[in-house]
Amino acid sequence: MVMEQSTIGSEVEFLADLAHSGVAETLTPKQRRAIHVETNLGAFLDQALDDGKQVVLTGNPGDGKTQQILREQERHPEGEYYYLLDASTYEYEVLLEEWQEALEEGRGGILAINDGPLYDMVTRFIHEYPFLETVQEQLEQQLVYGEEKISISSDKIIIIDLNNRNILVPDIIDEAIDTFASEIAQGGHDHSGTCQVQYNANKLSDHAEIRENLKDLLIEAGKLGDHVTVRDLINFLCYCLTGGRSECITDFDESLKYYNLAFSGEGKLFELFRTHFHPRTLTHPFVDNQLWTEAEEEVDPRDVEDAREEIEEIFLRKKRRFLFEDEMMGLGFESRTLYQEIDYEFLTRRNGATERSKEDLIARINGYFLPNET
Repeated sequence: MVMEQSTIGSEVEFLADLAHSGVAETLTPKQRRAIHVETNLGAFLDQALDDGKQVVLTGNPGDGKTQQILREQERHPEGEYYYLLDASTYEYEVLLEEWQEALEEGRGGILAINDGPLYDMVTRFIHEYPFLETVQEQLEQQLVYGEEKISISSDKIIIIDLNNRNILVPDIIDEAIDTFASEIAQGGHDHSGTCQVQYNANKLSDHAEIRENLKDLLIEAGKLGDHVTVRDLINFLCYCLTGGRSECITDFDESLKYYNLAFSGEGKLFELFRTHFHPRTLTHPFVDNQLWTEAEEEVDPRDVEDAREEIEEIFLRKKRRFLFEDEMMGLGFESRTLYQEIDYEFLTRRNGATERSKEDLIARINGYFLPNET
């Protein structure tokens, strides 16, 4: 993807707007093309429209229904095809008449309808509009969209529930990093990596180890909470690039570095990071000891207790950085050992702690310090 040339300010402002959850309806066609993250869904919709199918996209706000329809309109012009961006703005009878007319004329199309209104409409009008029987049947069978290749149904109408789409998979995350960090954030700048946007973009896009750790963290986060939308992912990446600032800052401090921004934004992925990857709770005896020692050396206090808060803040910052830059920091451990693929019995017991395992862990610790006591 190549973004059309624009000024530095407009690109950074654009990313900052997306960092604060700017949505597809407010974007220009040029901006929609620039941010489009290609998935199997796009190829499926192309084929479905070419075959004259009617595709109903259901799901949550932010799942990408509007973005997909607006993109398809550029390739399959309205008039020849039937599009409905938001069914909630229609009276059911008006919507059903338009839909039925499009079906009778053999026009393919895409309709965006949230689950609740779709069920309500089918229940109330199925006897008046026979084509709703197909919709009801597919709803009952729960035809859903997955990142695997999708086969075209023989039915004229196809229901796709984007609420079941997992966008936190390697291919989509890579595509999103390439789109936002490698292309939009890099375009037009003349700061040689010295502003916060280019610094963060270079780290996320040009360092294979950081990119892989970012993907691992996002994939793990996707297993730990509610459904994550395309908008959530874009919001997260753009905030990690800009810090929500609409201008480039060349004299920036640690707070605007991506590994701290990943824990300081507002949105679903930030909450997941703060809940499940917080440095205070994601402990590792060897890593923590070394990072705390380094933090003490940086502060070099006469009295460690008096400087404890300052030391802890440096330690937490180093720990957040370690999650992404483990190998680059040379500690001899991979960051993923803190939250997956855990080989140490101490960590296994801590992470899966029950009352019994806690008692066993306490007994083991006591046994180390007092080996002759039962």
